[in-house]
Amino acid sequence: MYGHQDGNNSSLVGAIRRRSAPSLGSPPTPAPTTAHSPRSAPPGRSSRRKRKRAYVALWETKKLEEEEAKEKAAAVAVLAVQQPAVLCIQSCFRRWQQRGAILALLPLAHQKAKARALFLARWLARLTCPGSSESVAAARIQEALQRRCALVQLRRSEAAAVRIQMAFRRQNSRRACARLRQAAAARAWAREESKEARKGLGNGIWNEGQLAETIEAASRGCRGCGSAPGLDFVLDHKRGVGDGCLRFRCAGCSVSVDIKRSKNVDEPDRRGAPAGENTLRVINTAQWLGMGHKQLSTFLVGCNMPPVNQKTWALASSKAAAATEKSFEEMMAENLEEEKKMTLEKEGEAARGPSGKVHIRAMTDGSWQKRYGRNSLWGCGVMYGYYTGKPIAAESRCARCVTCMSATDRGVEVNEHKCTRTWTAGKSDGGSAGNMEKEIALSCVQNIYQKGVIVAVLICDGDTKTEGWIKERGPPEVAAVLTSMHDLNHISINLGKKVREIQGQGLTEGQCGALQRSFAAAVYQSREQSAAAEETEEAAATRMQKNIMAVPDHFYNKNNHEKCGDKCPAKSTNKEIFNAAHVPHATGKYLDPGQGDRYYNHVVSVFKTYSSPDIARKLTLACTTNTVECGNSLLWLFHLPKARFRPKTGERHLQDALLHKAMGNTAGLLAGAAGLGISQLSERNQAYALQMDEQSRR
Repeated sequence: MYGHQDGNNSSLVGAIRRRSAPSLGSPPTPAPTTAHSPRSAPPGRSSRRKRKRAYVALWETKKLEEEEAKEKAAAVAVLAVQQPAVLCIQSCFRRWQQRGAILALLPLAHQKAKARALFLARWLARLTCPGSSESVAAARIQEALQRRCALVQLRRSEAAAVRIQMAFRRQNSRRACARLRQAAAARAWAREESKEARKGLGNGIWNEGQLAETIEAASRGCRGCGSAPGLDFVLDHKRGVGDGCLRFRCAGCSVSVDIKRSKNVDEPDRRGAPAGENTLRVINTAQWLGMGHKQLSTFLVGCNMPPVNQKTWALASSKAAAATEKSFEEMMAENLEEEKKMTLEKEGEAARGPSGKVHIRAMTDGSWQKRYGRNSLWGCGVMYGYYTGKPIAAESRCARCVTCMSATDRGVEVNEHKCTRTWTAGKSDGGSAGNMEKEIALSCVQNIYQKGVIVAVLICDGDTKTEGWIKERGPPEVAAVLTSMHDLNHISINLGKKVREIQGQGLTEGQCGALQRSFAAAVYQSREQSAAAEETEEAAATRMQKNIMAVPDHFYNKNNHEKCGDKCPAKSTNKEIFNAAHVPHATGKYLDPGQGDRYYNHVVSVFKTYSSPDIARKLTLACTTNTVECGNSLLWLFHLPKARFRPKTGERHLQDALLHKAMGNTAGLLAGAAGLGISQLSERNQAYALQMDEQSRR
């Protein structure tokens, strides 16, 4: 468009001197004067006064020419500053298109000092309007320059520029100035249009680095005309959450200038418009916080931002779930490998089976999303390593699929989709929600076995159905060695429930709680004594039974406290601490055994049930499922509220909870988002994230 560039801007002066006619440095050649003109040479017979007047006129003319030469040189220097305009003017003069060069000079005039603009206006009037009054033409062009419409009209519309140029070629200055006035009116209309477009704007999410980079590029000059006459706002192009751009228009050439809200995520296999970084980041974080589509849309509307589209949510949500699943699987593989190493360190080569696979201990427990007092439609289970306390396997089951239910209600065929219904058995087939736990435990054991590790000890809540189910349907190598150990917390809770069933028979709520706590204390005491004496498993189980059965005798003051240990003050053989007036501190008195020891016998029967040889043996291992309960609480309180049933994202929320528990809140969030391809946090936010995770650990 601008022709070829010959060297630097100084070549413009030489080109003008060689090719321009009339030259840029001098006005048009004046008409020859007559002998009586004051500017002609004085005749020999002229009087002295006439000669003096002639010399004065010549001196004034020379002085005026010198001043005009200085102004013209200054104007040339002004033109040399604008590189694209200089190339355009130079090319016009070389093609002998003098008026095209003049039109290119117009935008430069109104951007500079007033004196230079007035000079250019007078000079242009001489060149373009030689047949009309110079003062009138100069006034009209000066008016156009003051309205700053020449550049706008010439660059905004190519057709309008051609019409103005043709008007100048036909030496019709009046029509040309009318075109310039129309350009001024168009400029005012553009301002009103921009004002109306701004009314629809609200708040937004911005990548500040991207914003700063775009503004810097726009401030250096328009890519179309090379100048910076200003920008007019056109429209707000929104995409997703915090993506899209604000579109502006150059006031000089109408070239679009887009200020993007965020960067695009590089996805080589994606078709259509590229995914936005802000959309993926916001939707991934919203799901991490347990928000659904409606909750996020409500939040955005409350912040005066546009809500997210359902399809955009679904697409970004699926990408975020895939990235989280990848990070989750990597974490699970690392945790299982760490559990294997710690098992070998603690137990030595005895932990290896005949096939060379390591036998580990795992803690597990089921959890359900109970809604409104009904049976849960979604349940999950997690297995944690005994020595590391880290998750090594996790599964979930869902009894509903919204897509299938919708197709069934409409009486149409179900299209191919990712069905969320993974629990299809009915209650008559043993498929109640309570049976999800054993199915999930079996699936976790099989997954661990496929990775070359055998779950030999299963620490659970005392439910024997899980152990039997795995032995019946699990891998034969696992079923041959699998044993279960009971979690003390669940066993003591179950015992407390049985004791409270006979609460009306001489027992109050406080007394039932005292019996439950004493049962747990007896188990802890037995473990400590067996560990100190380095007893075998059978001896430790026998000691466990004795200590548990001593609890009802102590509270009911039976058998002279013979079953009590060495720390009982009511036992007569403990002479150093014996106290005949001693009563249990938890109740403040001995319990009423009832007529014929009826109440006492009921309590003894409950304690016998929970101190059988099998249960006593399973209580000898110092284990607890509190780690599992902690992860379940984190899931329901933070990532997946129980009041909201979400079959499509339940699996992802479970993975979020485990990443949260293993790494921390923000660390787990960033680990899950690592596969999305979005940029890292700023240094300030990274420091703040570490600080928040450190505070949560405390």
